[in-house]
Amino acid sequence: MTRGWARRTATCSAAVLVALLAWSTVLFGQGTAPEIIFVGFPTEITANGMPCYGYLSFKDQEGDIAQIRMEIVAGSAGELQITPGWVFDPGIGGKTSGTVEFTVAAVSAGSFTLRVTL
Repeated sequence: MTRGWARRTATCSAAVLVALLAWSTVLFGQGTAPEIIFVGFPTEITANGMPCYGYLSFKDQEGDIAQIRMEIVAGSAGELQITPGWVFDPGIGGKTSGTVEFTVAAVSAGSFTLRVTL
């Protein structure tokens, strides 16, 4: 007799990367919008609450990124945890390029689409 083990995962589809890569906005003032160069994190995250590392690489001519905002546009926000938070100061003021690290943890299975605003 064999035992079947159900693997619970939260799937981040290719649409997530497209949404993340395409979405960077200057909210106030004039100048050049910051650019998201690369977003990397696992496409499947085991839904056990354990964090997985994610990375966001950026370019910003003015070096004035003061906030990163992540929002769920598809899926339930209560099912994902983002650390250091959904809105946070990445501590990159004055930097014109670099990489920011964050973690994503899923507490239950599902598909999610995230939007990131710099």
